[in-house]
Amino acid sequence: MMDKIKNNKGFTLAEILLAMAIIGVISALTIPAAMNSINQKVWTDQLKVSFEDFQGVARIIMQQNRGTLVNAFPDSNTALNMFCNNVDCLKVCYAGQSDNQCFTDDNWKNLQGAAGWQSFYGSGIWGRAILSNGTQFAINAISLNCTQTEFTKNGQNWECAQFYVDVNGFNPPNTMGRDLFGFYIGRDGLYPLGIDNSHVYGASTYCNPASNNFQNGNGCTGVVLEQGYMNY
Repeated sequence: MMDKIKNNKGFTLAEILLAMAIIGVISALTIPAAMNSINQKVWTDQLKVSFEDFQGVARIIMQQNRGTLVNAFPDSNTALNMFCNNVDCLKVCYAGQSDNQCFTDDNWKNLQGAAGWQSFYGSGIWGRAILSNGTQFAINAISLNCTQTEFTKNGQNWECAQFYVDVNGFNPPNTMGRDLFGFYIGRDGLYPLGIDNSHVYGASTYCNPASNNFQNGNGCTGVVLEQGYMNY
């Protein structure tokens, strides 16, 4: 019995340290990937909810405007007020104000990590707001009669305004196609950038980590909403 007890050795300190090192390496390789997958799922779900909510607001505005968004938005501040009348806006920053506290701006990035290609407040044309849940949005009314040429439908120019949503507010990564997403506002509601019937922002150029286009990430909204996940 004594011989058996003597031969029942424990782990040496070197063996324990080696095991801990291996576990550390495995954790370093797997945990970031797992966290990134979780974050992508959260951002995707938040985008779906935001799209449904803002699409619902657009439909309410249509009902108040004879079933269309044509002539609904004479300027960005009017459009901002109309949206905030139907969602819980915690803070409002009107176009022309030099306040960038209503939208992630100078520190936001495209899909490749380069600096954002436009300012949502310095240009003075965007109305911006923060919702009570932390979501931020920015709106730019660009065509009262909804004939801006950037977006077409059924062979007609269809765009009334541009619309961007940061689904988790000032929290990182503040990156287009991750937590920051763009839409057209057409004559009959919101259209995700990068959808099939949009002739601008195709996914191969505008939602492709390998693309060098400075607006890369702008076409990811349609990809995420159509596929239900981020495959890039």
